[in-house]
Amino acid sequence: MSQAGLGKPACQYSGAEFRQRAKGLAQRLGEPVERLAALCEALATTNASRTQKPKLPARLLRDASEEGGLETALKALDANQRKNVTEEALQTVEKAWLQAGLTQDKRVCFDKTVDARNRRELTTIAKAMSCSIVDDETKATHVVFFNPAVDAIVDESEYLRTLVVDDARHLALVHWWYRPDSSDEWIPLERVEGAPPPLKDVDAWARPSLTHNGEPWRVCCRFLRDAKAHNEFGDERDYVEEEEEDEPEPIKPEPKKSRKRKKREDQPPPRRKFRVKALEAERPSSTSNARVDVTT
Repeated sequence: MSQAGLGKPACQYSGAEFRQRAKGLAQRLGEPVERLAALCEALATTNASRTQKPKLPARLLRDASEEGGLETALKALDANQRKNVTEEALQTVEKAWLQAGLTQDKRVCFDKTVDARNRRELTTIAKAMSCSIVDDETKATHVVFFNPAVDAIVDESEYLRTLVVDDARHLALVHWWYRPDSSDEWIPLERVEGAPPPLKDVDAWARPSLTHNGEPWRVCCRFLRDAKAHNEFGDERDYVEEEEEDEPEPIKPEPKKSRKRKKREDQPPPRRKFRVKALEAERPSSTSNARVDVTT
């Protein structure tokens, strides 16, 4: 059974947390927070059921920063689009984000590790996801390579990266690897062993980076296959090539009768990726000894 989807959505527009973050947005737009929260929720709901085109980036739909995703979107919508949030409204937001430089048209280039068969399949997917294909890596936004550790195996395990730890509410905001940001969710803190210290909005609400340190993103083939599966592009950081590390010994869950909440251990700096193991499933490579622990 998948562990993803059992928590609460990362951004609950009617909740106190979003309303607090949206106060500045409401002041800049001169509108009540309640009205903006309802409109943002309508945008997110319409986007969730989008099928004609790839879904809009979920992180921009929860970005309440100045000149960020939500402010740009709300300024672009006219009165009719605000009253009835449809596909037309999404297209208006999509155009506004592109003009503001918050998003970009994706240009995909395949490197020499992608063979002809995979290239044909992935080219079809890329075009269906509104990407263009280029032959020059310097003109690409995404360079796709074949990663045997990811693209040559079927791994049913589930890993996650901890974004925020809320000790007061005993919750952790997590991002599930190989799933789009719309799947980010709050889960009980006791389900995550080895969670990092609180990050204070370092990553969770930040707008996605369009480049990787000023260079095109280098992502494995699964980036496009997962995008097709969800009709939404994932977080490029889940698909970049990892640094090689020693494989840790698998962590076994304690017997059910003696299972107790373990003290959270210190982790590497927050900017490092975290993979979290679900139950007893093993992973092909390592960045953390943490796991998801399901309590019954």
